[in-house]
Amino acid sequence: MALLLLGVGALGCDEPAPASPARAPLELRVGCALAWVDGERICEGGAILFVPHGEPPAVELEGAPRDPSWRRVRVGWRADVEAPGRWVLRRGGVEARLRLRPAPTELEAARAARAEGRREEARARLAAHQGGAEGIAARSLAARLDLDEGAVSRGLAGLERARADHADRGALDRAVRDAVAASWALRTRWRFAEARRALDEAEALVGQPPGHPQGAARLLYHRALLQRDVGDLRAALRLFRRAERAAEEVGPDALAGWARQARARVLHGLGRFAEARALLDATDAEGPCERAHLAANRGWLSLLEAEAGGEVDEEALREAVSLYAGPCPHAELANARLNLALARLRAGAEAEAASILDAVADPRAEVAAWRAILAARLARRGGEVEDAERALDEAGRRFASAPPPLRWRLALELGEARAARGDAEGARRAWRRAEALLDEEARRRPLEGGALGFAGYRGRSAERLVGALVEAGRPREALRVARRAGARGLEALRWSGRIAGLEGARRRAWEASLGRYLEERADAAADAAQDWQRPASELEARDAGREARERALSGLLEDAYAALEPANERLGERAGQRSGAREPAPGEALVVPFASWVFVATAEQVAVVPIADPERPLADVGAHLADASLVRLVSGPRWRARPLHVAPVLRDLPVVHGVDLGAPARPRAAGEAVVIADPRGDLVAAALEGEQAAAHLGAPLLRGEAASWDAVSRAFRSSDLFYYAGHGRADDDPLRSGLPLAGGARLEAGDVLAFGEAPRVAVLSGCETARGASPSGRLSLAEALVAAGAERVIGTTERVPDASAARFAAALLEADALEPAPFTPRELHAALSQLREAGDASWSRYRMLVP
Repeated sequence: MALLLLGVGALGCDEPAPASPARAPLELRVGCALAWVDGERICEGGAILFVPHGEPPAVELEGAPRDPSWRRVRVGWRADVEAPGRWVLRRGGVEARLRLRPAPTELEAARAARAEGRREEARARLAAHQGGAEGIAARSLAARLDLDEGAVSRGLAGLERARADHADRGALDRAVRDAVAASWALRTRWRFAEARRALDEAEALVGQPPGHPQGAARLLYHRALLQRDVGDLRAALRLFRRAERAAEEVGPDALAGWARQARARVLHGLGRFAEARALLDATDAEGPCERAHLAANRGWLSLLEAEAGGEVDEEALREAVSLYAGPCPHAELANARLNLALARLRAGAEAEAASILDAVADPRAEVAAWRAILAARLARRGGEVEDAERALDEAGRRFASAPPPLRWRLALELGEARAARGDAEGARRAWRRAEALLDEEARRRPLEGGALGFAGYRGRSAERLVGALVEAGRPREALRVARRAGARGLEALRWSGRIAGLEGARRRAWEASLGRYLEERADAAADAAQDWQRPASELEARDAGREARERALSGLLEDAYAALEPANERLGERAGQRSGAREPAPGEALVVPFASWVFVATAEQVAVVPIADPERPLADVGAHLADASLVRLVSGPRWRARPLHVAPVLRDLPVVHGVDLGAPARPRAAGEAVVIADPRGDLVAAALEGEQAAAHLGAPLLRGEAASWDAVSRAFRSSDLFYYAGHGRADDDPLRSGLPLAGGARLEAGDVLAFGEAPRVAVLSGCETARGASPSGRLSLAEALVAAGAERVIGTTERVPDASAARFAAALLEADALEPAPFTPRELHAALSQLREAGDASWSRYRMLVP
């Protein structure tokens, strides 16, 4: 007899809006170069007024009514004011006061001289300012000059004294600027713990009443930079977003653009090109250099998108060249010209590309390597294939110490040249090298700024190698390459999640080890910077030293990953080592769509089926599934977001989706089942589903307010079976998809990866709990559970109507009696068959994920 679930909102795809907090009659946030003197708020050189809710207040300047030209910003009102004097704002019987005074100009000439690189002149001008507030500001600027000249200890000591003196005088803005300058210097020298302490000291100033909103915005931005550099991208993205919003409200205006561009670069690193591009398109820039940098970022990102199937923004590329060559002289002119040459080459304008390339003159190794790549492409286009190959071979030797992304490019291009010459084995060797470099990069990325998306243009070497291996009649090797390429991006996200969960001593150990590794890597890069210009005989003599240095760096890499060892021990694997992909079990067919082929592997053989119709990629695999009792579907990046499990050829077989990160080497000890139901208290059917699931499983039930963060996280880490019925939330941030809990909390994918362990079996009966796995590497909550050690996870890829959700839950609990193990693939298949036979199209939105 089927279990009946009645009511509405079984899945609850939309979280309820939180209750609005009580609001004060007037709340004023002031952004300015702030000082507090005898309890009076003083702003130097103008101020930004922000009222976060309600109507704009009445404004007076020196007792006379004043219209500051309020404009709508986000949820409040903003006005920019410059006139000196005493300002008063009134609303609802409450008033707020501040005084504006002209900005001091005595040190401006010294600051300008420093900005233009005239350090001796800057120091000479500082000598005239010895005492009082200007004397402290002069010492602060002198400390920055010390840092510019490499006198790090003296510069940091000077900034610390200036910060303390500015704070004692109530000059909060200057104190915050001293702190973030020290943090910048420490962070860029990989002294992360000290950089964090410098920001903490400033936080103590701006966090006390009456506060300093603009200083708080600066601190958010610099905390985001720090989190990015230690590999905690989850925190970095969140802090960049908060810094951007705070700066939009209270300034400084330039900081909003900086935060937006920094967030775009992180998103780009994650392979989320469309989101990064949208952020840059929404960014305004003032001044020729700001416009040039923004145009260069837009153009470069469009080139990467074009390699993944998008369009090139040639207008942005030309704007960057024009600005760097004109009103903003800058070393980035060479890169801007290279990018434009690449765009013209893609468009088939070889002569123009060659002309632009001839104008590139820059001694930097990276520029020289890219110049060699483009020159080789031009030679190959002109039929000079052997010349292109020789040039790329030589470049590979000269740039052997370049970062992995650049060496990947060289290896990819070398493979193309060899393939054009008919050297199939040589092409395969080059593309294998390219894939090995991506593995090396994936391993280093958490130590060098976070995870990287390896889909899109980064998948080109895998597609070339897989195609070459298929053509050579080596399908099993081709399948290994395809599976590795598909798992690489998710593996990098798994490491990022673990870093995000570090706390206390473990985080300090990670950051210290990370700093040692990065410092040595920077020294190695500086030592090798001119290798490309050395004669061949000298390069050969340096090879042994370079190899020894790489071995030492590998040791430091292992030391850094060892800081994550407690989490890895729970997963039963060594840090930095990738999990082995599971081979097909007897009776199981492994189906892997990748690029233009579908691989069908059993315990006995591997078949390769060309994809004839991209709209029906699995149409021709039926003959290879005749003896299968289970299908494990592992989709390559191009196919990962497609609902391939609904293909007619698979409808009569249980289908699971493999994350393909490998199973934990040491299984988790058995525990109890637990059921979480309706944590927000607004889904009647979810509450009923939870009660019936708890009765069916004989499990404790955490319902409503009992489903708090503490209670659910404890249950999650100790249970063997985790059943959740309630809201679900998918997020574009790879680590923020999760399950809403009581009290406004949420169990997120990043939390699961940080725990480093998961229940053996999970049912996530909430909307979009398995939505993710996009070509850009988005991680779903269900995938996070599998990455953390779960064996089977049931989730949904889309929103499911309430009636369908109730019908599925009843069918699943009824089918769970088919086998002794809970919620097996055969039981899920039986439940989904009931939905399909009833004409319910929602059956296609459910998935079971496995390692």
